[in-house]
Amino acid sequence: MFSRFRQWRGKRDECEIFSKSSTKEYKIFGIYCIIEKKRRKDIMSILITRHGQTDWNLEHKVQGKADIDLNETGKKQAEETREKLWNEKIDLIICSPLKRAKQTAEMINQGRNIPILYDNRISERDFGELEGKRQEEFDFRGFWS
Repeated sequence: MFSRFRQWRGKRDECEIFSKSSTKEYKIFGIYCIIEKKRRKDIMSILITRHGQTDWNLEHKVQGKADIDLNETGKKQAEETREKLWNEKIDLIICSPLKRAKQTAEMINQGRNIPILYDNRISERDFGELEGKRQEEFDFRGFWS
């Protein structure tokens, strides 16, 4: 449920971490995710997780901006991800404000007290009248091309 990416700090147009007094500020272009700083100062690791399963995932329905909760499988997936990431040094979680993403992030963060930044810019796209429809009801693949 998660992937690891590395980005050299030298590429300031893509990733930058800087400090203002004692508060850490995060400015990230292109990729929004969980950030983990490594011991080497020139490397930043980025962990990306997808939200856990929802009933609409099972039913192959388009979710988009529809604010759907995780189902029991999705909650279990989030708990398993928390266990896998437990020993990782994570400084910040950046998350979509949609329930399914928030629930996943909050479950991963249980017992850790990592700051969570909810950012509308990484929310799912709006599918309008297609939200709630099964992918078989329209040309779903054609919609993306």
